[in-house]
Amino acid sequence: MLRIEIQKGAAKDAVVIANLIKKMVLEMEQYAGHAINESPAVWSSVENQVRANTTRKDYLYLLAYCGSPTQKIVGVAAANIEPLENIFIEKKRLHLSAVYTIHDARRQGVAWQLIQVVLAWGKQMN
Repeated sequence: MLRIEIQKGAAKDAVVIANLIKKMVLEMEQYAGHAINESPAVWSSVENQVRANTTRKDYLYLLAYCGSPTQKIVGVAAANIEPLENIFIEKKRLHLSAVYTIHDARRQGVAWQLIQVVLAWGKQMN
């Protein structure tokens, strides 16, 4: 397992987070066969949405860093708290929308560590 440091993403990290999400989706495209929209306008919109969501209490972006003294970003996770559909008694759920580890850091526990932090945050948010 890699020794990593996990930090909460902030508005200043929106470009990095959006780029990692784009890498994730491009890899998914290879396996699922669904072409993604690579329009700069679309990815600028994603970046703006990430930037806006970093200010909300019900959204969480995490970045995983590895290495010293120059830390390298090796993973990202995105999650939010949302209400269940209205057929249920009012209750919230944790939605994990993205977990991505760069190729060189895979199978070393990065995603597991990101998910553990997301789950702890979800419990804290009830």
